[in-house]
Amino acid sequence: MWNKVSGNKTAVRFVLLFCLTYGLLYTTNYILTGLIQPGGYYSEWLHNHLDYVTRFRIFLLSSTAFVAELFSHDIYLKGDILFVKGGHNIRMIYSCLGINILCLWWAFVITIPMQLKSKLLYFITGTICLIVLNITRLSLLTMSPDDFLFGQLVVDHHTIYNWVVYGLILLVMKQVIDNKVVLR
Repeated sequence: MWNKVSGNKTAVRFVLLFCLTYGLLYTTNYILTGLIQPGGYYSEWLHNHLDYVTRFRIFLLSSTAFVAELFSHDIYLKGDILFVKGGHNIRMIYSCLGINILCLWWAFVITIPMQLKSKLLYFITGTICLIVLNITRLSLLTMSPDDFLFGQLVVDHHTIYNWVVYGLILLVMKQVIDNKVVLR
């Protein structure tokens, strides 16, 4: 009986810490994003020194352009728009970046009770995998023919990507917990 109560306390503690950590990461990102974008409470100093959103956007667009060029697509990158001859142009808005998905993953890894070495491995590997999945999605989108139609069905790649990635994250979370890597 004692082990069951102890296990429940550990699980409740994890869930509360996870929600708190995710909320903190999400809120910090939301506030910083608001402060580095012109208008409102804009901070020029933060924009000049902590504008990770623009740098990450450029990284994703450049990586997508690199992949598309490997498949012989003519690419032109200007600002937050990737132009693709014969494919789909991408205007990289905030929701395309996947920062909130990364925050969810980071909150899980930070709060799950496991050894620091394992945390670092999961943190780095998971982050890389999520970014590669996003670049893959963007690359496939840019290289799809400009006149491609899937019947009359309108497919929202954001929604599909989010469902797939959140599903994969949940599967990995379950696998980590089931393998007794954590919650000992």
